[in-house]
Amino acid sequence: MNNKKLFKTLNKFFSRKEIDTLAINSGFKKRNSGKISPLEFLHLNCFSGNNICISTLEELTSYLEIRKDIEVSPQALDQRYNLTSVEFFKRIFIKLCELQQPHLLKAFKNHGFDKTFLMDSTEIKLHPKLKDVYQRTT
Repeated sequence: MNNKKLFKTLNKFFSRKEIDTLAINSGFKKRNSGKISPLEFLHLNCFSGNNICISTLEELTSYLEIRKDIEVSPQALDQRYNLTSVEFFKRIFIKLCELQQPHLLKAFKNHGFDKTFLMDSTEIKLHPKLKDVYQRTT
């Protein structure tokens, strides 16, 4: 599934208001306005096609300016990457799990995961403790 389809799928599950509410509850959004909305920040990090692990802040800010008409400095963008943004992404992920795979959410809570790594859009690697609980099916 390409990034545009993934973004459209996300929009089926969440309205802009719901994303803003998750951002406020996580502490990510503290005021009513900002140069980068929670939705745009989510899009930049998950659906823009940029490799966040290797892209520079300058490349990301250039993307925002060219594609989204959002002017922000590399320093301002850098400040958005903090514990509240991690909490915001966790809440998005948890909400998606609640909507699509409630049994996965129960496993996450029961086994105390503190990190989730999504390797790509088709595979989630589970913690080794869950090997017997969630066996591979074909």
